Order: sequence, then structure tokens, then C-alpha cells
Amino acid sequence: MPFLGACVHPEFMLVTEYMERGSLTELLGNPAIAMSGALKIKLSQDIAKGMLYLHTRHPPIVHRDVKSLNILVTKDWKAVVADFGLTKIMNRAFLNSYCGSPAWVAPEVLRGEQYDESADVYSYGIVLWEMLTRTLPYKGLDARAVIGKGTHNA
Repeated sequence: MPFLGACVHPEFMLVTEYMERGSLTELLGNPAIAMSGALKIKLSQDIAKGMLYLHTRHPPIVHRDVKSLNILVTKDWKAVVADFGLTKIMNRAFLNSYCGSPAWVAPEVLRGEQYDESADVYSYGIVLWEMLTRTLPYKGLDARAVIGKGTHNA
């Protein structure tokens, strides 16, 4: 996603390429859009490459809100990881503040335990599940119920 510009007033914002197909959430929720297995694999690989880029920086960058709504898709079906509003650069071994969307958040984050970039990998797994089922995770449960499920120790 090419960087086109930025604005710093009234708040910091980046200007990037327009993603014509919108979010992965919108695409998965539209039954009129056919998505072959090959297309889903391609999109999955694009997302993985974006996360690999973030996680292999020195220090690593933890997105902290990987979900289908934050995956944007170009006209030619390229998936791009977006929305870096909760992103943290790892300046110590672990993070421990809760953030993200409950249905996609790793259990250790929900429990307030220390975590690192592997929490993003858990969220990516939920996105893969969404792509396979074309269903939102924990559909029908409110956020409190999802958090309750994630905070129970196994």
C-alpha cells in the first residue's frame, strides 16, 4: 500500500492508496462474491507477508488489532494489513495492556498477561477461520461473553 501523504493537524493521519474492494469483512459477508479456495490462499499469504514484515522489524512491531475489518483488499485482490491505531513497537520483551477486538484477541491478552507478537498470530488464525467459514467469530455472543470465554484458564 503506497504512502501518499500525511496530515498532522488536527490529528495524525496517513493517506494511502484507495482499496477498491473494501475490507475483508465486507467481502466475506457478501454471499454474491464468490471466493475460490485459491483466492483465499492468496489472500492468506498476503496477510501473512504483511505480518511477517511487522514482526521482523528491529524491534518488532505488534499490530494488536488484526481482524478481517482491518484487512483491506485492492481491485486486483491483494490483501493489505491496515489500521495501525493500536500498534506498539516492542521496546521490551513483552506487552501487557489489553487492546483489540475481543473475538480476535488472544486469551493471554484478555487475561492481562504478558504477550508479544505471537498474539497477532492468534488473531490471524481467527481471520483464517473467518475466511474458511465466511462467518464472524463468536457470532451471536456479546463482547462480555467472548471475554469471559477467553479469560478462563484451560
